[in-house]
Amino acid sequence: MPAPIRNALLLLAAAACLAACGGSPPPARATSEFTPEHAEVFEDSVDFVDDPTVLEGRWREDWSRDLDRRVGFSDLIALVKVSYLNTDTNLERVSTFRIVVSVERSLYGEAPEEEVTLIVREGEPGYGTVVGNERRILDQAFVAYIKWYQADASTVLPHWHLAPATEPVVRRTEYLIERRADVPDDTRTIEVVHQE
Repeated sequence: MPAPIRNALLLLAAAACLAACGGSPPPARATSEFTPEHAEVFEDSVDFVDDPTVLEGRWREDWSRDLDRRVGFSDLIALVKVSYLNTDTNLERVSTFRIVVSVERSLYGEAPEEEVTLIVREGEPGYGTVVGNERRILDQAFVAYIKWYQADASTVLPHWHLAPATEPVVRRTEYLIERRADVPDDTRTIEVVHQE
């Protein structure tokens, strides 16, 4: 076999192998500047609303509005399980929670790694949702809504929100993801209803 053909076949085989292996996911990347509007829905917090259909009035409206904005702004939405929950205190006696989540399935975007560390510090809005609720968080399944931000020139970190991965929450999240303008048409599902 002539060398140019053999080399071309080797390149094709190598490309096929790389495609089959999947390669590594892209690193986390801030897609926009993190704004005060983003901070309203990525407050580094955990909510425990299992079934939003039981909410009434203003509570239901706020939950729906916040979820709609959260899904629209997210860089990553994934079903996760909380693997570790650690706390430490710095010299100024400020406590920090580090919640390590294992990404079970991505609903939107791509996780940079199989595990993502979510951080919240004492004095930040979401801190009160974690402190005292460690047992309700550890080893539990959540939907993680993540917006990456540029912490410094070389570091990208997540601002986040965790919601219980219950059927109503996941169903509503998936519905809103399908409605996002930047989701390619070929990945959307269309429901056809036949009337007789």
